[in-house]
Amino acid sequence: MLNLTFKDGESVMIGDNMRVYVENIHEGRARLRFDCDTTVPIWRREIWEKIHMDKLAEAGVIDNQG
Repeated sequence: MLNLTFKDGESVMIGDNMRVYVENIHEGRARLRFDCDTTVPIWRREIWEKIHMDKLAEAGVIDNQG
């Protein structure tokens, strides 16, 4: 795992095509801006997990009733 520290306005490149900006840090919360092609899916982790759990349930791999 890579841990980086940023100040407001700094950014990081992910690959050649995605730049993530630290827009603002306030009261322990960071606001990020993603600059990449609009076809790149970007999800909050909890939404990503829900989508994948639903797909597994639809495939009959897990029981996602609870």
